[in-house]
Amino acid sequence: MKFDMELVKNAGNYFYNMIIDAHNDKIDNERENSFSEGIECGITITVAALYELDIKDSDIINILNSHWGIIKKDAEEYIAFEKRTAPIRALRRYLELEGYSETKITSLMNSHGVLRKVKKNSELRNLRREPDKLWEALMKLE
Repeated sequence: MKFDMELVKNAGNYFYNMIIDAHNDKIDNERENSFSEGIECGITITVAALYELDIKDSDIINILNSHWGIIKKDAEEYIAFEKRTAPIRALRRYLELEGYSETKITSLMNSHGVLRKVKKNSELRNLRREPDKLWEALMKLE
């Protein structure tokens, strides 16, 4: 049987190009994902900062629309998410300053159903600036 070197060379080039294309596609996907994650992070930080400054929801929506191109429905979802997570962040910071470890904080939050309670109770969310009172209110709900 005679070996056709040109066929072997072409097959090698084909597989080499296939591997390079697959690698480049993977890199492109990773870049796209990183870019999207960066945008998402920027939007989340923007909403958190505006909410922290007590900017009205309607103004936050307008800012998100004009600077990030986000439609009203999506902006409202970002705001709702921030309203649920801001008190949790404040409470975590408070408990850290009280000397609790990250593991203990997570355990306490889970055992007391903090996420569920804050999500369902707007009065608890309104205590985000007073995490000590938030913690007391959560304990009273036991």
